[in-house]
Amino acid sequence: MIKSILDWILDKIVAFSLMIVVGTVVAQVFFRYILHDPLVGSEDFAKLFFVWMVFLGTAVVTRDRMHIQVDYFVGKLSPKSRQIVDLSMQLLILVLFLVILNYAIDFIAVQKGMRSVGLDIPLAAYSSAVLFGSVFVIFYLVYNLIRGKKGQKESSETHQVLID
Repeated sequence: MIKSILDWILDKIVAFSLMIVVGTVVAQVFFRYILHDPLVGSEDFAKLFFVWMVFLGTAVVTRDRMHIQVDYFVGKLSPKSRQIVDLSMQLLILVLFLVILNYAIDFIAVQKGMRSVGLDIPLAAYSSAVLFGSVFVIFYLVYNLIRGKKGQKESSETHQVLID
C-alpha cells in the first residue's frame, strides 16, 4: 500500500518536473529571442527541476528494473549464472548509492548558507535531489532484492516485451 502510493507520487513528480523543465526552457527561448527580454532566473529554475527529475527518475527506473544495460554476454550464461550476475550487479549498485548518499549528506552540510545567483534559493535544494533520489534508489534495490525471483521474472518478461 505505502509502496503503491510512493510509486504514484514519484511518477507524478518526475512527469511534472519534465513538464516544468521543457516549459521553462521554451519560455526562456521565446522571451530571449522573440521578445528580446530574457527571463531572470529561468536557468536556475530549469536546472533545479532537471536535477530532481534525473535523480527521482533514477529511482523510478530502478523500481521498474529498466536501466539501460548491455546483456549480450549475460544472455549467453546459464540461468543460474545470470541470477548470480544480476544479484552481484544489484548489490554493487546498492553499495554505489550508499556511497553517493553519504557524499550527498556531506555536500548538503558544506552548502549550508550558500544560495543560487539567479533565484536566491539555497544550493542545498539541488543537492537534496541527490539525497532523496539515492534514498529511493536504495529502497527500491532492497525491495527488489527481497522480492527475489518474482522480481526477476517480471523484469525479464518486461524486457522481452520491449525487445519484441
